[in-house]
Amino acid sequence: MRIGILATGQVPDTLIPAHGKYSAMFEALLGPAGPELDYRSYLVEGGEFPDAPDECDGWLITGSRHGVYDDLP
Repeated sequence: MRIGILATGQVPDTLIPAHGKYSAMFEALLGPAGPELDYRSYLVEGGEFPDAPDECDGWLITGSRHGVYDDLP
């Protein structure tokens, strides 16, 4: 089963050495529950999106410092 991780923000640089990026954090969190899971990360904050909704079997959306109503592209 493939899990798509939509990374909507960036981990602060000071936290990356201890915790990694968001995709790595969620893979580590979900790994014990589903060792057969495969992951694909999309950096949506940088404009990278899946080609189709069925590209992955399930989706996880990370948090972000931005709000849905912020005037951003």
